[in-house]
Amino acid sequence: MEITIAIITGLTTITSAIVTSLLKDYLANRKKQKFDNFQTQIAEAVSGKWKGEITQALNGVEVSMVVLLDFKVTSLGIITGMARIPKSPTGEIIEMNLNGAFYSERFLKVSYNNVNTAVVQFGTFIFKLSGNALTLKGNFVGYGHLNENIILGKASFEKI
Repeated sequence: MEITIAIITGLTTITSAIVTSLLKDYLANRKKQKFDNFQTQIAEAVSGKWKGEITQALNGVEVSMVVLLDFKVTSLGIITGMARIPKSPTGEIIEMNLNGAFYSERFLKVSYNNVNTAVVQFGTFIFKLSGNALTLKGNFVGYGHLNENIILGKASFEKI
């Protein structure tokens, strides 16, 4: 009788270990598939060209500037790209590097800095991607080289 109980206990232990391992693998693969689909959707929604406007105070006066964005999204959800202001209030063309990632399904955090490392200009955008994935709206804060001060403003972009 003791041998039978020992065998049943041993088989139960082995079976539960196998079931646990299989269940763990199933759940890990299930999550990975969802994650991969999500990353593909992000890449398709955000990658590409965007055109919009930022509004900020410049020397006490509210100004708007047209901005062009070009995003690339890696399979890991990392966002890189370039921003270009074709005509700033001073008439200069401003170009910036972009780096960021999705904070959650609809929110992006994208940092920027001037491509010219001698120019002190940097900051961060927080965007919300619209339900149809064609609009990015949000705010930014940073340091602006035109007024040599901390800046904040609003941003709105449409996919082109």
